[in-house]
Amino acid sequence: MNFETNTAPTLASSALLVDLRISQATLRKKDKRASQEVVNTNNAKSGVADVYKSLLGDSDIFQAIGRHVGTARNLHVSMTTPWSDGGQRLIPTKRYFDYTKTMSDMQSEFFNLCEKFFVEYKFQVEQAKVKLGDLFNKSDYPTLEELKLKFAWNVYTFPCPDAGDIRVDLPTEALKQVQADCQASYTDMITKSMNDVWTRLHGALTKMSDKLDFSDGEDKKVFRDTIVSKATMLIDMLDDFNLNKDPEKERIRQQLEYTFQGVTPDALREDAHFRAQTKKNVDDILKSLPSIGI
Repeated sequence: MNFETNTAPTLASSALLVDLRISQATLRKKDKRASQEVVNTNNAKSGVADVYKSLLGDSDIFQAIGRHVGTARNLHVSMTTPWSDGGQRLIPTKRYFDYTKTMSDMQSEFFNLCEKFFVEYKFQVEQAKVKLGDLFNKSDYPTLEELKLKFAWNVYTFPCPDAGDIRVDLPTEALKQVQADCQASYTDMITKSMNDVWTRLHGALTKMSDKLDFSDGEDKKVFRDTIVSKATMLIDMLDDFNLNKDPEKERIRQQLEYTFQGVTPDALREDAHFRAQTKKNVDDILKSLPSIGI
């Protein structure tokens, strides 16, 4: 799902790169003795089956940390677009402060949960003796000081590179080829980054169209409020992520903005005519997306 662009926009002043790094203890460990027992009991060859134990069983506070980290990663992805395989993601400067506020709030809650967990850790280990039975092994557990080192949260921010900023010692002709290669790679990365929001929107609109496909008297499909909120959130992102000011993408964005004025989950559930008209509008927009390579 790509569209062609002939000129690469300069992103140095309009976007930044962010890299979210969160680490946490897994507190899972392979039990060699139990693994061998499984193999022996089933007359299997050594090494074909492994037993991994959750060192704290079903600890509520430890699981809460894991859920919170998952939510934070999802938010990070939803507010940014891909840039490189190294984990860096692109965000327009207009959205950077909203992003940092969101991540700061999530970081504070992460460390609040961690502190609660650290306070309960010794008790949780004692509880694990009961939960794990013969699988319990005191040596599996890090000390509290060691445990704390396994939890960290960092957001690294970098300026966007400029495709023309190349500092290499090469002959003129070779340097021209390097510059051309860098420009092509730069353009491709920008294109993929901008397309990401449109690709996500395409999926959200396709799902929405399917959920709107019923009339009064028929069994209603499951229609959650997020069907609308997810689409409107992505539409709101389109302007800031149109970094090369593509006029066709702007035209479709305006069409989307107009289409979704007054669209609410309750109105779609209760008004068959409004639901049918909204579905038609969404389908028409979906048909127009191939013009920008989506």
